[in-house]
Amino acid sequence: LKRREFAPVYLLFGAESYLRDLAAKIITDLALADSSLKEFNEIEHSLKDGKIEYALADAEQLPMMSSRRVVKISNAIVSANSNKDNLKEEDETVLERYLARPAETSIVIFIADELDKRRKISKLLLEKSIAVEFSSLNDFELRKWIRDKAKEYDTEIDEKAANALIALLGTDIRKITVEVEKLAVAALPDKLITG
Repeated sequence: LKRREFAPVYLLFGAESYLRDLAAKIITDLALADSSLKEFNEIEHSLKDGKIEYALADAEQLPMMSSRRVVKISNAIVSANSNKDNLKEEDETVLERYLARPAETSIVIFIADELDKRRKISKLLLEKSIAVEFSSLNDFELRKWIRDKAKEYDTEIDEKAANALIALLGTDIRKITVEVEKLAVAALPDKLITG
C-alpha cells in the first residue's frame, strides 16, 4: 500500500471491527489520494439493504476524472448457519464472474461481519482476494494499543490506568480509542494518565 500498489479485491473480516474499518479507510484514502473528485469515486454498498450485483455493477463503471474508484461492500455475512447470510449461494455466479476478471480501474473492498471459512463462497473470496483477518486483541496487545494511542496524543498512561480501561471497556478497541483520547485531553498540562 505504501508503494501505491493495490490489489483489485480486498476481504477484511474478523471480530475487531474498529481495525477492520480503519484498514478499509486507509486503503480508500491511499487509492484515491490523487483524485480531485473523491466523493464520486468512493462508493459504499451495504449488503444489509442491497444486492451484490449492484455493488459489482458499480465496480465495473469507469472512475470519474481519476485513475481508479473504490467500491466498499460492507456488512457481508457468510455464517455457519446460512439462514442469516446476505451473501448467498445464488450470488456465487455473479461473484465468481467478477473475481475471474475484476475491473482494472476499481478496488473492491469486502468488509465481512461474519465469515465461515468452510463455506464455498467464503473460500472463493479468500482465494481470489487479499484477505486480512482482524481478531480481537489479547491483553498484551490491548495494553500496547492503549500506550501507543496515548503517545499519539503526546501523553503517557501508567499500567494501572491501562488495566482500568480494559476492565471497564473490555476488548472494544473503538471505545478504548475514544476514551484514551478523552483522557489525553483531560491529562493536560501534565500529559500523564494515572489510575
